[in-house]
Amino acid sequence: NQSGYDAENSGKSESSEIPDEITWTVDSTETILTISGKGSMDEYWGTKTAPWYKYRESITKLVISEEVTSLGSCAFHGFYKLEEIYFNAVQIKEMGSSVFPQAGYESDGIILTIGENVTKIPNGMFENNDANLLEVVFEEGSVCKSIGASAFAHCESLSDITIPEGIEAIGNYAFFECYNLLIQFESVNFP
Repeated sequence: NQSGYDAENSGKSESSEIPDEITWTVDSTETILTISGKGSMDEYWGTKTAPWYKYRESITKLVISEEVTSLGSCAFHGFYKLEEIYFNAVQIKEMGSSVFPQAGYESDGIILTIGENVTKIPNGMFENNDANLLEVVFEEGSVCKSIGASAFAHCESLSDITIPEGIEAIGNYAFFECYNLLIQFESVNFP
């Protein structure tokens, strides 16, 4: 069920639909993967790999669009060259475990940008992923209210995050064992 792909024409991209209306596209340079559509993503354990897995060696930027409601376990396993993640999933309800295992290890690290309309960073977003996450950036005007439990637990390479003014809650162990992390606050607003 693929569309928009012509192996002999590098000017086109590959895309496909995943059940539950999730879609994905890879740009013509095979460096940007966009996950969009409405719904939940499958789990990718064991021998079941994500349909975009064959691009793991070239993808440097991942875009997760607004209506995606979940990210499946091991969905981005081995995306070693990943440098940027733009997380704009305002409808996100859950994260599988180890969504980004070993991501970013052949790059200078990953910068995670949280879209301005995202209200919650999900529980366990990067927990136990062994990913090379360096920095978390909130877009200007962020309306984010909470950072979920264990969201960045065990991200030993995480070095910088500025908590925006609107954050009202940070879940237990959100930054557990982030030994190199410098946390800055725009202002303190906890009840």
